[in-house]
Amino acid sequence: MVSVISRLGKGTDFYSSIRRDRKVIAEALEVARLFGLEEKKDILAKNLPQGDKKMLDVASAFALHPEVILLDEPTSGVSTSEKNRIMETLIKASKEIGIKSIVQVEHDMDIVFSFSDRIIALHQGKVLFDGTPSEIEKNEEVVCTVMGQKECFKIFSSLMREKD
Repeated sequence: MVSVISRLGKGTDFYSSIRRDRKVIAEALEVARLFGLEEKKDILAKNLPQGDKKMLDVASAFALHPEVILLDEPTSGVSTSEKNRIMETLIKASKEIGIKSIVQVEHDMDIVFSFSDRIIALHQGKVLFDGTPSEIEKNEEVVCTVMGQKECFKIFSSLMREKD
């Protein structure tokens, strides 16, 4: 709700006007709906499960209706199933709100390859590769550098078996 209040410029008389401002309440509930939090609107953030806390963090940024949103590991600290739910929700909400682009730092390669249109792989502070997930997967040097030698060996061993 605080993000909506800020965006609408309603923060000057914060406490007395908020509960009566139907536009603020309606917009806050809409963002809560987009992020699957509408039924938890009366629960204090500290009492939410970790996945819902992540959703609330991101929902607060989305409530500002930015054109571009920057996220730093929005799925860290949650289970694999929650990671996918969070990413699917982010994509759906960005389309509904009209966010043009989500730029995120993410180290979970399953998430990166499953939900990205474009990946910029960095190594030692420099751009190693900039391209689509399928372009990166075809580049052995990038895969080995980004994913590590052990993972690289597994991937390319399986690719070689598929060719046989």
